[in-house]
Amino acid sequence: MLSLSHPRIIKAKKYLPEVSISKQECLRPVLTSALVLEHATEGDLLQLIQKHQGLPEIVARTYFHQILDAIEYLHTAQICHLDIKPENVLLDKKFSVKLTDFGFAQKVSKEGTLTKVIGTKPFLTPEMHARQEYNAFQSDLFALGLTLFIMVSGMMPFSVARADDEIYSLFKEEKYQEFWEVHEGLKKCSGNKFAGRTYYSGTLKSLMNSMLAYKPENRLDLSQIRSHAWSKGSILSEEELDGYIRGLVTK
Repeated sequence: MLSLSHPRIIKAKKYLPEVSISKQECLRPVLTSALVLEHATEGDLLQLIQKHQGLPEIVARTYFHQILDAIEYLHTAQICHLDIKPENVLLDKKFSVKLTDFGFAQKVSKEGTLTKVIGTKPFLTPEMHARQEYNAFQSDLFALGLTLFIMVSGMMPFSVARADDEIYSLFKEEKYQEFWEVHEGLKKCSGNKFAGRTYYSGTLKSLMNSMLAYKPENRLDLSQIRSHAWSKGSILSEEELDGYIRGLVTK
């Protein structure tokens, strides 16, 4: 972490190999190590999503680009985060992204293949659940796709990405229309305040279908994600994002 320097990644300022912590219940101080991190003042992305039951697509797209920038920086350095999820996306004083929690991060080869399952269960790829060899770079992008869905929807798209999961099985069978009918119905029941006549745009559905595909060869790589029609839509500047989120918070 001390070697990383990117505006969308939490900055590690100092490593303290030995720190003495006094606890009231302990007779002696506890010795431990510590990493001094940049302070992200506005909590995490999950808290923001939960408070508003999902975010407008333009806000989700802005955050999506910010997280994608961080992932691209890491992947260029052959580092995979392996625990991308809304809880690990902190927000700074302008409500912009600071990717954090590198406890599972790995330096990987250009091929990016791993066998040991690393990460948080609901964000793992199908091949990770199947204990098969998997591509770590692709794993980060799959988890990013899940994070995007949660941003827009306010809920998980499915429990786990396994063939026997009732909803994810629709991805395995490529029954994408049925999957979106399920989620359109769920949004209608939730009465989401950002929802229009159609809750999910056609281009968003197209991107999600590809990012969360069952077969690894059917998923988009980073450059294809950037060039996708949904990704090319409007985004907010840092100042616009700050004002927009503050407006939501005060409502």
